[in-house]
Amino acid sequence: MSERPGLLRHADFRRLWASQTVSSVGTQVTVVAMPMLALVLLKTSPLQTTLLAAFEFLPFLLIGLPAGVWIDRLPIRPILITADLGRAVALCLLPVAHWLGFLSLPLVYAAVFVVGGCTVFSDIGHQSMLPALLDDEQLVEGNSKLQTSLSMSQLAGPTVGGFLVALVSAPAAILADSLSYLFSAGFLSMIRAPETRAERTPGEPRSLRREVAEGLRFVLGNPVLRALALCTALANLAFGGVLAVIVMFGTRTLHLAPGLVGVAVAIGNAGGLLAAMACEPIRKRFGFGGLILTGVLVFNAGAWLLPLAGGLATFGLALFITFMGVMVYNIGQVSLRQIVTPRHLQGRMNATMRFVMWGTIPLGSALAGVIADGPGIRSYLWTAAALNATALLPLLLTPRVLRNEPPAAPAAQPDLAAEGAA
Repeated sequence: MSERPGLLRHADFRRLWASQTVSSVGTQVTVVAMPMLALVLLKTSPLQTTLLAAFEFLPFLLIGLPAGVWIDRLPIRPILITADLGRAVALCLLPVAHWLGFLSLPLVYAAVFVVGGCTVFSDIGHQSMLPALLDDEQLVEGNSKLQTSLSMSQLAGPTVGGFLVALVSAPAAILADSLSYLFSAGFLSMIRAPETRAERTPGEPRSLRREVAEGLRFVLGNPVLRALALCTALANLAFGGVLAVIVMFGTRTLHLAPGLVGVAVAIGNAGGLLAAMACEPIRKRFGFGGLILTGVLVFNAGAWLLPLAGGLATFGLALFITFMGVMVYNIGQVSLRQIVTPRHLQGRMNATMRFVMWGTIPLGSALAGVIADGPGIRSYLWTAAALNATALLPLLLTPRVLRNEPPAAPAAQPDLAAEGAA
């Protein structure tokens, strides 16, 4: 208990925490508002709607790896601020376009793509900044606090988003998200901790390709990171389109009002909030391996319950269990990744992991659209649950992931770039 007050008194951590919290509330409003804007104002089909998620995550495939190099080279805080301002402008364009009468589906896709590109830098930067602010023994607590606030924002955001759509409009709800990124940038601008960049040999030329290769070799050559990347990639392939079809499943299959869909998603995020508070006791009792395995098993249970939902109660329960598993797994795997990676490789490690793990989401989203347009949304959810079970395999085949204590990051890394330049 002695660590908790110290972390709460950590001023720069509080600012990073506040930045993520306020932007997360706005983002969760858009989780409901963006599909509703497409469905109601533009009359999109299921395939067209699920492509929103594909466009949002496509930048992780296109610029994810170079982004990690730039984050390792440059101060992180200005990158995070620029990413927030970029997302604010892109989202603000949509309500303005609607009110001026030139809103179109290509414009929505373009805005979502820009938001996704900024999110690449924001997500990698946040995960790389936390180890620079906290000690290794504080990382699980720090990630738990960030994920708890994320769950609290997710608890409120979809409900607020659903009722904003019902009471005002989807464009007005998206404008609220745009404003949240401005507040997030303000909190980030108040972080005062100096940032140290990795030392490099004087006169040594920098090569983007060589530095990307260094990050790839480190992740793919580390059994723990490789197993986590494959596990998450398989889960995202299976569930890549679930968030994209949740609103359609609630409104078109279960015939719920937008506000009630928001309530169901909020119930699901309450499960994530509960799970975040339980992570530290689970880790202390069963280690990182037990924490990660628990998350995957609970997530799988929720995945099988989701297509069985027949109304608000069962819909909310399935999401509650699903989000519990996702939260436990994410806190465990992110903390483990940060511990086993040297500081100078944090950006490239996170970028490589995101590239592998999130690179399957556009494919999963497209799969969701094809099945939802054909056999139906419930059929897609059954398919996703079956595919999701394969995510257990990389963990079970890599015992090092499931042991109690993680291996420490190497004290000194060899110059991998010099060894294998191409």
